Amino acid sequence: MAYGARRRPDDGIHRVEDGETISSIAAMYGFTDWENRVWNHGANAQLKQQRVNPNTLQAGDDVFIPELEEKQESRAVDNWHDFHVVRNKRFLRLQLKDENDEPLANKTYEIAPDDSFRGNFVQQGTTTDADGKIEEEIPHTLTQALLTLPDENLRVMLKIGFLDPLPTSDPIKIEVAGTDVGGAMENAGNQADGLLGQAASAAGGLGGGLGDSLGGAVDQAGSALDSTKQGAKQAFDALAPAVSAAAPLVNAVAGFLGAGNLLEVNDQNIWPAAQRLDSLGFDPGHPKSGAPSAKFTAAVLAFQTWAKQQGVLGSGAGGPLGGIGGAVGGMLLSKLGLSGQLDEETIDALKSTHGC
Repeated sequence: MAYGARRRPDDGIHRVEDGETISSIAAMYGFTDWENRVWNHGANAQLKQQRVNPNTLQAGDDVFIPELEEKQESRAVDNWHDFHVVRNKRFLRLQLKDENDEPLANKTYEIAPDDSFRGNFVQQGTTTDADGKIEEEIPHTLTQALLTLPDENLRVMLKIGFLDPLPTSDPIKIEVAGTDVGGAMENAGNQADGLLGQAASAAGGLGGGLGDSLGGAVDQAGSALDSTKQGAKQAFDALAPAVSAAAPLVNAVAGFLGAGNLLEVNDQNIWPAAQRLDSLGFDPGHPKSGAPSAKFTAAVLAFQTWAKQQGVLGSGAGGPLGGIGGAVGGMLLSKLGLSGQLDEETIDALKSTHGC
């Protein structure tokens, strides 16, 4: 085990926590080449396909940690020998702008690691460049730092590695009056599969032409069921963003009628989208993880309006009202449940505008 490295789990699996990235996890276990030794390891192929960006992992992801390999080199005694260690560098890159979207150019800045940081960080730059940009090489284990611009009286706590992946792999979960719609559809399909399995066994026990005929009919029924289940899933996946956007209106009406919340939505894309909306200047408030809110949907609507004006989002994205927005109009519409949908096109535009 490398000096100062954490002991590798017995099963080789590290469970990701908030703020961790592939590079910080690899450094934790003594690897200096996180890309080739950990990220590109075959056992992490599925995670790599799922997350794409090694800097945006989701808490709960599993990362396989390979064994550290001992390497021996033979060299002549009584001589000096150079050994070079492969080390992936990590950079913090920021562009700072004022409230008028103008770059904070040539401004003095300081970066101070959080007290919890155990390591060595030496700041290289002193001022932003002409475009208000900062670039600093930082340790892989640095997750929080205070950025200060004394001349601007500005202090910002940077949370490095806390950006959640978007979209997530978790489907939208919708409950109507306490019933999980997607789960109920899946259970019904599984029950039908079980009945067809019993019918196939019965047909096989008959033998002869009758058994073959019944067996063929069961096979055809099974193919039809598979198509139906696939079509139902596609329909549910397509409908879910619209239902999520309409949840505030449905629940407001249900509450007025004394029925409480009729719709409960758990969309794991909401919080990662809120992180990016906030950094782009569209205030989403602080939505509960997975639960839509009027302020969040207003921010989505405002972003869609702006993105269409910039040409980074198609005119049909966000549903029929995705082109209507503004700070006031968006909030009013979202309170009525008439909001732009967080659909696939909007997510792609949000990622491309934000940068990841």
